[in-house]
Amino acid sequence: MDLNVDVLFIILTAFFVAGFTKGVVGLGLPPLVLGIVTASIGINSAMAVVALPALVTNLVQAVYGAQLKPILKTHSIFFFAATASVFLGSWMSTFVDSEVPSLILATVLLFYSFLGLMRVPITISKDHGRVVSIGMGICNGILTGVTGSSAVPGVFYLQSIFQSRDMLIQAMGILFSLSSIALAATLYWRGFLTLEIGLLSVLSLFPAFVGMALGSAVRKKIPSSVFLHLFYFALFSLGSYILYSNLNVIIRKVI
Repeated sequence: MDLNVDVLFIILTAFFVAGFTKGVVGLGLPPLVLGIVTASIGINSAMAVVALPALVTNLVQAVYGAQLKPILKTHSIFFFAATASVFLGSWMSTFVDSEVPSLILATVLLFYSFLGLMRVPITISKDHGRVVSIGMGICNGILTGVTGSSAVPGVFYLQSIFQSRDMLIQAMGILFSLSSIALAATLYWRGFLTLEIGLLSVLSLFPAFVGMALGSAVRKKIPSSVFLHLFYFALFSLGSYILYSNLNVIIRKVI
């Protein structure tokens, strides 16, 4: 991996911006960082760099609240499925171009955020809760292993369950923490977590936490209704960015 001052500046700035976004709406660090720095260091190196900051910031998000044990106990099947299937997704990523699942990820993000902004409710029937939780978990883990982003469709599932924004933020932190651990393990197994990547990942913790602290301070000052709009807008922005960046890659390959 070629690392110079310009690339280092891009990476650290990306972590600050992504950390701020995560502090406000509870998600966005991996996809934002991956979208910004992949062009500079490659998708696999970018996923390896984001592994530690994603894990640490998600652990803080997961334990910061009073509902950790109840959430884990009630939705253990979903979290287990989402974590275990990351290894399957990582294995699948060796056979497909990353642009294909990334485009699927972007499309789902755009569709769900559009429904949210249009105030179309999405609910899950209790009669099918167990089946849906396992299915959502497996899909989330596979997409995490392939794209490095743990948001889809797990965030949709959790958002349909938790009406409290604090519980939603904590539940997302749990999902992202477990997914980050599994993703880091697969990257180490595939040989992408090198010493150089590890040091850069540690260095990236500082701007990520500074951004996250500022974003969290902003979140505490905004009403719940505004938070919900920001949440859906963040999903829409992420989907648009992922769609744009991957379409550019595909167009360049075709040309």
